[in-house]
Amino acid sequence: MFKMFAAITVCAVAALTVSVVYAQTPTDERQAKGLMFGFHMMEGGKRSCNGFNGQTGVCVGQNECTKMNGKSVGKCFPFGSCCSVAPNSCGGYSDSSTSYFESSEKFQETCDYKINVRQNVCQIRIDFERFSLGQPTKPYNGSAYTCENDEFTLLVNDNTKMNMPVLCGENSGQHVYVPINPKTTLNDRQQITLKFKLTARDDDYEEPTPFWKLKISQLECQVAPTNWWKVKDIARQILKEKSAEDVKTTKYSLAPEGCLQYFADKDGSFESFNYNKGKGHYLGNLNYAVCFKRNLDTCGIKFEAVKFQIAYNQNLTNFTDRDCDTLKSVSESTTVAATTLAATTKAATTVAATAELVSTEWASIDNATEKVTVKYRDARKRKLPAVNSGVHSDYLLIPDGYYSETLFASKYCNKLLESYDNVKIKTQGPLYVAFVSDDYSSTTEDVEKGYKINYSLINMGC
Repeated sequence: MFKMFAAITVCAVAALTVSVVYAQTPTDERQAKGLMFGFHMMEGGKRSCNGFNGQTGVCVGQNECTKMNGKSVGKCFPFGSCCSVAPNSCGGYSDSSTSYFESSEKFQETCDYKINVRQNVCQIRIDFERFSLGQPTKPYNGSAYTCENDEFTLLVNDNTKMNMPVLCGENSGQHVYVPINPKTTLNDRQQITLKFKLTARDDDYEEPTPFWKLKISQLECQVAPTNWWKVKDIARQILKEKSAEDVKTTKYSLAPEGCLQYFADKDGSFESFNYNKGKGHYLGNLNYAVCFKRNLDTCGIKFEAVKFQIAYNQNLTNFTDRDCDTLKSVSESTTVAATTLAATTKAATTVAATAELVSTEWASIDNATEKVTVKYRDARKRKLPAVNSGVHSDYLLIPDGYYSETLFASKYCNKLLESYDNVKIKTQGPLYVAFVSDDYSSTTEDVEKGYKINYSLINMGC
């Protein structure tokens, strides 16, 4: 009897407190909050729910459940349906601190999964436990590899593409960190959409069936521990708002700002996207940082290449620094192109006996140069590579990396890292490398392969 009386008293005090706060709130704000409360009640908040026999689902309207190809396994207060979809698959939602997103057994050309970002979350880490999509292709000769058929993207609030590379190919074992703007109120919290767009498989498309399993971890901002957080956790458990997975403590650390990938172990390995055991191709137009956690006794880091093949400037002889990304001027490129074009024209004239026609169209080498210049400029506007330019600007940035006792460089291309035992960085600053690729690929060599590199922290001899 005493316990029942105490519970009623607590509820009464809570209700009175809410009433007082509500009464002291300006009328417009009360109406707005009332409308939003009603909206969330009507919508069910798209929160996780439990149905019959412990079946899990998301709380949505019955019509939306039908659109998601789901099955109602219970009711959600007040008018929602506890909708069970294929386990953590297309059309699903999650507001848990840890969730999984798997490919559907039934092929779908578009597959979305939504993450309702929790309060006090600063980053989301996505681990690609399994990730196999169609390989990137080159839309035209000389263009960089791109995801034309299958692609994985991230959207915020359904319509804004997030600043993360579009991915395809083989990426099992990779991960990415997604920065989140932490919000303080429920109504401002973000929703992240993980989106797969796939090409239907038929007799004309020989790529294997795509599949994936992604682990999504919401990482809270670093805050000073207080008793309030303990009270909040206890309250969540009492109210059964915290799932079994939420109770587990995540092992992942927050990444430094600006890092797409972050490795917290003292040693390990990392590789380019779609490395695919050395059989894949990296994508064009990438520019991202890979970071490593330094400990109190860390004074540097060592890199040893298992495989390293990045496009290089075929017109230069070295494979570090400016020789990796020095672009030729327009006049140089057009002169080379004009010379090549003149030689081709001469050969065609001899074989086809069309000297007079060729002479009319190409009156002189100056005219040829002018035409090629126009073609070059048009290509630049359309983001196409210059004619036969043979110029790359891809590289891996290892800031002031020593590849011998006396030689160091910051940009590496071709197979240079395979030629040396290791590259070391000695610094008291952040530990990172960065990968940069352009929108051009070789027309004569298969050199856009990527890398796999072992790393280990250094704590002595610096």
